[in-house]
Amino acid sequence: MTSILEAGTYRDVDGVMITGEAHRLNLLNVTLLFANHLRPAVLAGFGLYDPGYITTLPGHRAAAFHDPGIYDPSVIAADEATKDVAATTSVPDGLITGTFSPLLASLIDAPVLVVEGAVDPLFCGPTATDCSSDASLRADEGPMYADAPCFEAFVSPNAGHDVNLALSAPAYQARALTWATSVISGGCPNG
Repeated sequence: MTSILEAGTYRDVDGVMITGEAHRLNLLNVTLLFANHLRPAVLAGFGLYDPGYITTLPGHRAAAFHDPGIYDPSVIAADEATKDVAATTSVPDGLITGTFSPLLASLIDAPVLVVEGAVDPLFCGPTATDCSSDASLRADEGPMYADAPCFEAFVSPNAGHDVNLALSAPAYQARALTWATSVISGGCPNG
């Protein structure tokens, strides 16, 4: 969401790679995320934070950001051990301007790659973004980036919301590297 805000506002980037974000949320699953897995950091036993900061409850990291994807249990444990906090005030700003409003995305004038986990419960599903294939994600998200000279989409197989920690991450990372190399070389990937 921050990348969309920056690139759409200032139009000063060579390329934009969006991971784990789309313009249609699975509202039921996002509501369940906040109801079942997130709490003020201080109430989640995460230290002496201002009550305006949230984090996942202890032991909830997998259910909040990884399920139903396929992940290495040691990666989930490391994610739980190194989790961070988020300011509650950033959530509505990001959702309103980065997710629900296609305005800033439509102003991005650089190549765009959007990556989603195939089973991301927060952004994918029958009432949300179609993450069943690269083509379906491209069809859903491509029109949002009207000023982008080129747009690509990649669905990371067997990944939930956190595509970088899924066992399928090497496929996504290889695609991202190929895309970024092409953008840095001054062109639109695939033409």
